[in-house]
Amino acid sequence: MSPLIEAKGLRKEFILKDRRRSKLIAVDDVALSINQSQTYGLIGESGSGKTTVGRVLLKLLPPTAGELKYDGTNYEKLKGRSFKPIQKKMQMVFQDPYYSLNPNRTLWDTVSSACGEKRNRNERADLVKHALDRVQVGKGDYEKYPHQISMGQQQRVGIARAIVSSPNFIVLDEPTSSLDLTIRGEIMSLLVNLQEELNISYLFISHDLSTIQHMCHMVSIMYLGQIVESGTVDQVFNNPGHPYSVALLASVMHPDPDIKRSSYFLKGEIPSPIDLPESCYLANRCPEATEICHNQSPPIKEIAKNHTVRCHHR
Repeated sequence: MSPLIEAKGLRKEFILKDRRRSKLIAVDDVALSINQSQTYGLIGESGSGKTTVGRVLLKLLPPTAGELKYDGTNYEKLKGRSFKPIQKKMQMVFQDPYYSLNPNRTLWDTVSSACGEKRNRNERADLVKHALDRVQVGKGDYEKYPHQISMGQQQRVGIARAIVSSPNFIVLDEPTSSLDLTIRGEIMSLLVNLQEELNISYLFISHDLSTIQHMCHMVSIMYLGQIVESGTVDQVFNNPGHPYSVALLASVMHPDPDIKRSSYFLKGEIPSPIDLPESCYLANRCPEATEICHNQSPPIKEIAKNHTVRCHHR
């Protein structure tokens, strides 16, 4: 089965308006493959490039280099009318539900605006009602404005807006991070149910390891714009191969006091993504770094089936 979404050698650079015209590499040599009805997790610290990956996949940002495929069709260079058929099949749910909604539109109008221009009035009404029903927004709320409902309900409206056009790929950019724990669980269950019902593929972006572990089938871990490890959730969480992955998972607090925390940790802080060296980006922080790590960019190695790491020493 061919993947629904595929990226190879994806790169996104920003040229800064300073005296030296410095180059900020937000995404560097990223490859990922998302199958139909699959949830693919993307983990990383703030500034790791995970949100930029999501925006480039949707072409909200143009890639600097690399290949993008939707259901086997290259679309990285498509624009305007050529891109529209693919664009209609892709949507995004944002981190902050309130700021993602137009404060001057009712909930009904917000979802209706995402239906597409060529639908007649009755068809639009049926689609909007069905979408709002699916996310459990009641009829009594249809004419309300975003500030009149809770944050959890706001995110439900954001999800309704995303699914009303019948997409088969949605980028979920930390969709539960702004919510309290109870509502977070409800939204996660809703997303799982919608995926089963509608056969949607998700790219689930998060820094919350427990959410990724619960929601995702495959996962990639990002550091300074690069994917340093990819595999199934079981592979990455139970047998991490990259030093950054090991340190990241070691930092998780366990509710069981009998589980001893790992002493594995990285030195220092994450460096600036501006003018990065042609070597391992983690070398100055890694407890396992050797001379080659400071001089050469590490290769991507397969350490098990579907499990890869970007490291000289694995």
